[in-house]
Amino acid sequence: MEIFATGGAGGNLLSALREFTDGIHDHLSIVAVLDPRNDAATAGLCSPLAAVTGRPVALGRHPRQVGGPRSGSFLLITGADAEDVAVPGRPYTVGGARAARAAAAREALIRAGRPVLWLHLTDREQGIRQLLAAVHMLQA
Repeated sequence: MEIFATGGAGGNLLSALREFTDGIHDHLSIVAVLDPRNDAATAGLCSPLAAVTGRPVALGRHPRQVGGPRSGSFLLITGADAEDVAVPGRPYTVGGARAARAAAAREALIRAGRPVLWLHLTDREQGIRQLLAAVHMLQA
C-alpha cells in the first residue's frame, strides 16, 4: 500500500489514518475509485470511521457522488489492476480509465484545498483487508 496525504501524514497506515481522522472537522467522504463489484468491502469503512470521527461519512466512486470537493475531508482509495481489460472501440482500458478518473479527482480536491489521504492499494484484496483492520484498530 502506498500512502500520500496533503497534510503530510505518512509513515504506516495506522498512524496516517489516526492523524488524518483527528483533523476532520466537517464530514468525511470516502472516494473508492475501484471495481464496485470486487471491491465492495470498502463499504465496511463507513460505520467504523463515523464512530471514530464522530462525523458523517459518505462513500462514492467520485467526489461528486459524496457532495463535491467544496467541503469536508477525503479518503481517496485507488488500486492496481492485476488484469486490465480493453474497452471495445476505445483507445484505453478499464484500469486506465479508472486511473485517469482518480487522478482528476485527486487534482480537483487538492486544487479546492481539501484535506486528502490517498491510499493506493498495490494488492487490492490484501490492501482492503489491511485498511479495514487498521480502521477497526482506531476504534480500540
